[in-house]
Amino acid sequence: MGQGGVQYVYAEVRAASADQKADVEAVEQHWKDLGVTTERYQTGGEDPILGVRGRGGPVSSSDFRADPRGYTIDGSSLCVPGDFDEMSLDGQE
Repeated sequence: MGQGGVQYVYAEVRAASADQKADVEAVEQHWKDLGVTTERYQTGGEDPILGVRGRGGPVSSSDFRADPRGYTIDGSSLCVPGDFDEMSLDGQE
C-alpha cells in the first residue's frame, strides 16, 4: 500500500493582452528563474496559438497558452506527504 500525499492543482483563465509573444517569453523566463525546464510550442493552422509548458523545479507540470481569445494557465505541484483534511484545517490549502 502506498503512502498518502497531497498535490495542488491550479487552473486560471483570463483575457488576453495585445502581445501574446511577449507574454509567453515573460512566463517562460519566470519559470526558468524558478528552475522549471520549459518547452515552447504552437498549434498548427493559419493563426497558431503560442504556448509554453514546463516540468521540474517546484512543479510537476505547468502550461501557459496565449490564445488571443483568452489566456489559460494550469499547473500541478509536486506531491508531498500529508493529509489534505488535516492541512485544510490548519489553513494550509
